Amino acid sequence: MDSGNRIAIAVKPGKLVERNGFDREFALIRAQTAKHFADHALLVTDSSFSAAEVRNAELLHMFRQVEDAEADEAVQQVLRGMNCEMSLGQVVAATCLQGRAFRAGFKAIFDGVVFTDQSRSITESSMLSLPEAQ
Repeated sequence: MDSGNRIAIAVKPGKLVERNGFDREFALIRAQTAKHFADHALLVTDSSFSAAEVRNAELLHMFRQVEDAEADEAVQQVLRGMNCEMSLGQVVAATCLQGRAFRAGFKAIFDGVVFTDQSRSITESSMLSLPEAQ
């Protein structure tokens, strides 16, 4: 991580974890993980994330594959001028860049420039607020 912390992650199907009691075994692994290897150990299963969170992660991965400095800057300019909550759709409309602005606004959410409820699918109706409003 940026902070220098290291996280060891075990990824397992949820049904396998339940059937084999891997969560109990992982608790022992976590307790015995050497600090020089990892600061924390985390068990991730398919039930660790909601369908909306998975969708958001998939879209973020796809959107980060293509650089679009023009759209990023246009969205940043609109966000800098925000003085109240706005929907992502309003930000997109203000730029006149349609899908390009949606992608840039979506990335801005995950970059911490603005906030929205990331536990729900991020759409044009998602309401955005500035960090200091949180």
